[in-house]
Amino acid sequence: MKGALLQNSIRLSIMRYNHFEKIVSKPRLNRYLKAVKSDHKRAIELYKLNLELSQSFYPYLSLCEVALRNSINSVLVNYFNDPEWIKAQNRYGGFIDDLAKGGDSYLQRALEQVDYHFKIRNRRSNVPLNQDRFISEVSIGFWTRFFKPNHYKILKGRPIQIFTKLPRKTKRGFINSKLQNIEDFRNRVYHNEAICFSSTQQVNLSMPKKAYEDICSIIEWIEPQLLKFAQNLSDPLEAMDKITRLSR
Repeated sequence: MKGALLQNSIRLSIMRYNHFEKIVSKPRLNRYLKAVKSDHKRAIELYKLNLELSQSFYPYLSLCEVALRNSINSVLVNYFNDPEWIKAQNRYGGFIDDLAKGGDSYLQRALEQVDYHFKIRNRRSNVPLNQDRFISEVSIGFWTRFFKPNHYKILKGRPIQIFTKLPRKTKRGFINSKLQNIEDFRNRVYHNEAICFSSTQQVNLSMPKKAYEDICSIIEWIEPQLLKFAQNLSDPLEAMDKITRLSR
């Protein structure tokens, strides 16, 4: 009797896994299966925990991005003495236009993407594309770009002024490396990629741990109270601990 029940349980587990695999896709699920030595139940659980880990990062990524773009905007509004500096600097003689003419059109292309999609969405209305909409809709890469050497030099180091609690002797390059890591990690999370593996397909949490450290640093350097706010919303460290326990 017990043997029959066990066989039924195994068949049910395999059937559920096969159905789940069909929905998620075999290539995507295979890495989870390999990481837990072909244990179907644990593979699905690991997939679930990876989703929970990604979910736990959403408040941190969102607050980091919002704080970064709004703080940079405030600094550059004062620097250019212009509340509509984005449009102005993208015209002839502006630094965005000059960068594009010099071969670096990243900022200009990012703004063109916003303009293109905005016009499609609002083709039947007269809603203007103003500074606030550019700020909220342009990609995070637009904002992290300001800590690249050339952009930073053109703006005479003004971007670093967004950090009110920056440790002494912290350099632009160190900040830039953190921002690039955050941007790469954000894109993985937002594109539903796995964040709990190493390049060898083994469970490895070095990527989310480094991202958590970098995100917390950037948020805290801008506004320490904002980090406390994020920490009250979710706990990526707890989510990582669940994965560690499963993979033992």
